[in-house]
Amino acid sequence: MKLSSNQAEQWLSTNAQFHDNSSSATSFQVIELQQQHIPHVGTLWRETEHTGIISNTTQSSSLHIACCNSPEDVQAASEAGYNKLLLAPCHYLLLKSGRVRLIREILLAGTTIEREAALQKLLPLMTAEYEHMLDSLHRNAAIHGYVRLLDAPIVLLLPSIADLDLRMEVIQRFAADSDRSMERHRLHQQWLKLKQWKQWLHSGSEVNCMLSNTVVEWIDMQAEALFRAEQRLAAQGYDIQLTVLLPYEAGCWKQHVSYVRLAAEQILGVHATRNYPIVGIRMEQTVNVPGNMSQSAGQPVLPEIDMDWEDVDFVWLSRGVGRTI
Repeated sequence: MKLSSNQAEQWLSTNAQFHDNSSSATSFQVIELQQQHIPHVGTLWRETEHTGIISNTTQSSSLHIACCNSPEDVQAASEAGYNKLLLAPCHYLLLKSGRVRLIREILLAGTTIEREAALQKLLPLMTAEYEHMLDSLHRNAAIHGYVRLLDAPIVLLLPSIADLDLRMEVIQRFAADSDRSMERHRLHQQWLKLKQWKQWLHSGSEVNCMLSNTVVEWIDMQAEALFRAEQRLAAQGYDIQLTVLLPYEAGCWKQHVSYVRLAAEQILGVHATRNYPIVGIRMEQTVNVPGNMSQSAGQPVLPEIDMDWEDVDFVWLSRGVGRTI
C-alpha cells in the first residue's frame, strides 16, 4: 500500500492525539487478555477489553496488562502494582531529533560504509532510550514487559518533500566549491539519494513505504536494543524480563524470529533460557490474509495459512487499536 503525504500527516496527527491523551502519569490503559491453546499451533492471547485503571486482580482465565506509552505510564503502572506491562511507545520517541538525524543518515547514505556507521550510532541511542523508559521502575519489583516495536512512514523521517529541491541545490553548490574530491563525491551521492527518494515517494508504485520495509535492519535492531537495555538494568539490580512482539503486518516476520532469539542468547547469556517468552507475533484481528479465520465461540482465532506458528512463543491477537507496529 502506498502511503501518501496526506495519509502520513493523518498518521502523525492520530499518533500525536493518542500520545496527548496518554501522557499523564495516571492515563495508562489496562488490556484484558484471554488465553487459548490451539492444538498443533501453540498459545494465543486475545485482547477482549480495554479499560481505565482497575484493581490489579486477575482471574484464572484472563490476564490484565498495563499498556504504557511513556516513562510516566511505566512508573504509574508500577506504582499501581502491575508487574506485566505492554510497552508501546508512541511516535514521540521515534521522532526525536537525534534519532531522526541518524535515520536520515541511513536513508541518504551514499556508500555502505556510511550507512553502517549510522546504524552503529543508532543502536546505542535506542538502547539508552529504552533504558530510560524502564529505569523509573522499582528495583525490588519483578517486571515482565511485552514490547511493541516502533514504525513510521518514511515521509515523516526524510527531509520535507517541499525542501528537497532546495537542499539538492545547496548540496550541489557546496560540492562544486569543495577542493576535496572525497567530500564532493559523498555530497553528490547524497544528492542522488535525495532525488531517488523524491521520485519514489511521488511514484504510483504499490509499495509500503514504512520504515520497517525500507530499512531491513530496523526490526532486528530494536530487538537488540531492548535486550541490551534489559542487560544494563539487570546489572543495576532491576528484575526485568522483556518479550519482543514482532509485527505480523510488517511482512516477513518469520525471518526475524531466529535473529531475536539469537540476540537474546548472545546478549543475556544464560538468562535467555529462563522460563518466559522471548518472542511473539502481534496480529490485528482485521489483518488481511489469505484464507478464512478459524472460529472459536464466534470469535476470530487465527488465519488459516500455511505457517509454522510454533516458531514463536505465542500469538497476541490485538483488537486493532494500537498506534505502533
